[in-house]
Amino acid sequence: MIEINPNIQITATKKFIGLRNIISHAYDSVEPELLWGIIQKNISVLANEIRKLKDL
Repeated sequence: MIEINPNIQITATKKFIGLRNIISHAYDSVEPELLWGIIQKNISVLANEIRKLKDL
């Protein structure tokens, strides 16, 4: 999204991209507890930001 429209702000975009790369390429070394912690901590923030984007 950053490359498409730099005005769109999503918190921790680079961290989400990095996590996606780890899950895709090093999935065998990812601990489920770590993923669950990330989801619990960040999913509500991300969901709110996506809702705002949908309203544009």
